[in-house]
Amino acid sequence: MKDYVKVQMMLDSYILWINDVKNLELEIELLKNDYDVKAVKFQERTGKTNKISIEVEDRLINKESKIEEYQNQRKINEINIAKIDNAVQILSEFEKEVIKLKYLISPTLSWKGIAYKLRAGTSTCRQAKIRAINKMIPLLCR
Repeated sequence: MKDYVKVQMMLDSYILWINDVKNLELEIELLKNDYDVKAVKFQERTGKTNKISIEVEDRLINKESKIEEYQNQRKINEINIAKIDNAVQILSEFEKEVIKLKYLISPTLSWKGIAYKLRAGTSTCRQAKIRAINKMIPLLCR
């Protein structure tokens, strides 16, 4: 049952992951095009310091690490999306449609809406979802 809930949570996150990939690409683009120009401020030091730090270098290092962090997160999301896309391929046509309408397209439909669209009963659609998730467990929970 634990794996069933995990697959259901992955399916619930599918649309979020797709949108997150797009947003991360925009954030990466923004960081790459940000030249981070600031005025240099000269001020008198009040005491001796052993801290050797250059503000510009620190900002560049932070910028590069932020870009790398965003790229890693984007890659993780893309892998999760691809895993779900692959797992859906093993389903019957009816099960695919139920999963697609319930989880993979926005806006997601209610059970009544799915049943109407597929010309089936709501209980039939719910049973198809359960069968589909059980078929997807071996591929998504390793």
